[in-house]
Amino acid sequence: MSSLSLGLPEPLFGGPAPRLRAIPASEPFLDLLAEAMIAALKRDDDPFALADALVLLPNKRSRQGLIDAFARRLGGAALLPAIRPLGDPHADDDPDIWGADPINADVLPPIDKMRRRMQLASLIRRRDKAENGVDDPARAIALADELGKLLDSAATVEKVDWKKLPKLVEEIDLARHWANSAAFLDIIATFWPAHLKEQGVSDPAEHGAALRHALAARWKVEPPKRPIIIAGSTGSQATTRELMKVVSRLPKGVVVLPNIDVDLDNDSWRLIGDQHPQYALKHTLAALGVERHDVPMLKFEDEKGRARRVLMREAL
Repeated sequence: MSSLSLGLPEPLFGGPAPRLRAIPASEPFLDLLAEAMIAALKRDDDPFALADALVLLPNKRSRQGLIDAFARRLGGAALLPAIRPLGDPHADDDPDIWGADPINADVLPPIDKMRRRMQLASLIRRRDKAENGVDDPARAIALADELGKLLDSAATVEKVDWKKLPKLVEEIDLARHWANSAAFLDIIATFWPAHLKEQGVSDPAEHGAALRHALAARWKVEPPKRPIIIAGSTGSQATTRELMKVVSRLPKGVVVLPNIDVDLDNDSWRLIGDQHPQYALKHTLAALGVERHDVPMLKFEDEKGRARRVLMREAL
């Protein structure tokens, strides 16, 4: 099957590094990704050609969506590529990703999120009893959930300095009521990392970030020979961008981005702030050193599709 049958501007893995592709919002992302991979990799004389590839997607839902997209095109008996979620905290020993070598011993396993919730709630209850003489389990659970969100968001920055956690609340605009509890946040900033270390675990989001960093470091010095595809991620997390940068430069690597707005004028693009839906993509493209207009689309839009995409952009 030729890539020309899809109307592709160039093959999925063609061109110089950094190797990026994009799929417009008007197209079904996972269906088009499956078609592009089949066109680029499937060979009648090698039933394992497609199965040799590794695809990293944003989450488990998109993983299942790509499996379904392949099934619609190839049937249930086809040998599919390894498809893994980028944020999966349990991929430590996945041979499809790490090969025969174990993961870096410095990356501690993640604490279960329910266990984290209960431990944070217990800490909050102890603090409330000590300072206010109040014991409200429901409030403790609610605040533990908010603090869990804060910890997850903290892991998206370049490097978390837990001693600056109160300031981070303001920077990421999350759960503003925590900004009024600077003393408690200072306790968490000191206690929580040490508490996790004593248990031999790490926070789930920080664990995922550590995995991506370790994988980027490994692939940079030991480039895999198999095709590697990162698809569907906007690169909102620092370690995801780090991994995307490495993959885009692998001999058989490519990064497929979703919904780059190429119609937005340059002045508006420069003024995009962190609340804009294109902000993460803008940040990622800058990190990869690529201009948005230089990213080839995996399919040319027709006028109807472009009009629908422009309407979606204006609505947002």
